[in-house]
Amino acid sequence: MYVMVLIHFNLFFNFFFFNIIIEYKLDILDVALICGFYICSVLAGSLTLTDIILAYKQSCEKHHVEPNPKALEQLKQITCVTDRARCFDLSGEWLDYCSCESLEEILKSVQFDFISLQGAELEQNGASSLLDMFLYYESATHLDVSSNSGMGFSGWLSLSHLLRQSGCLWRLDACNMPMVDYAAQALSKALLTSRLTVLHLENTCLSGKPLFTLGMPSTHHPLEVHAI
Repeated sequence: MYVMVLIHFNLFFNFFFFNIIIEYKLDILDVALICGFYICSVLAGSLTLTDIILAYKQSCEKHHVEPNPKALEQLKQITCVTDRARCFDLSGEWLDYCSCESLEEILKSVQFDFISLQGAELEQNGASSLLDMFLYYESATHLDVSSNSGMGFSGWLSLSHLLRQSGCLWRLDACNMPMVDYAAQALSKALLTSRLTVLHLENTCLSGKPLFTLGMPSTHHPLEVHAI
C-alpha cells in the first residue's frame, strides 16, 4: 500500500525523484535484514546444544512433522555451536516443505562447512524456503543440491539469490538433474557477481541454449567448472 501511494504521488514529479525514494526504501529493508541477522547471531551464541535440539523438536511439532533422526544424530556430535560444524548431511532424506521449515531452528544456531541435500526430493516451495535460510544465516561454505529435479522455478531463483549474495559459499554441486533454460539463465546471472570458485554440474544434460547461456558469464575471479 505504501509503495502504491508513493507511485501515485510521484506521478506529479520526475522519474528520477521516484527512483531515489524507491532505492531509499530498499536500503531500509537491507538494514533491517542485517540487524535481524546480527540479533539472531547474538542469541545463537548463548544457546547450548540441548537448547538447539529442543527448539528443533518444538519446531517439528509446530509444523506437524517428525524430527529427522539423521539430523538429530548429527546435532549430538557437534562439539562447539559457535564454530562452523564440519557437515550437515541430509542426503537421501525426504524433505517436504514443512520438514524444510522446521530446520530453521538448527540453521539459525549452527553454521556448517558442508551441507548436503543430495537426493532429498526437494520441491520448489521447500527448496526456496531452505535456500533462503542458507542465505540469511550464511549456513554453508560448500552446498550440494544434486539429484533434486523437482526444485522448479522458485527453487532455482532462490539458489541464484544465494549464489549472488552469499559471503561464504565457495562451492556448489548441482549434478544429476536436467539443466532447463530458466535454471541456466538464473545460474548464469548469479555467476556474474558470485564468490563461487568451484561449480559441479556433471550429468545435467547441458546442451543447446542452456549450455550457451552458461558459457556467457565472465566472473571477476577464476571459476572452476565441472560439467561433463
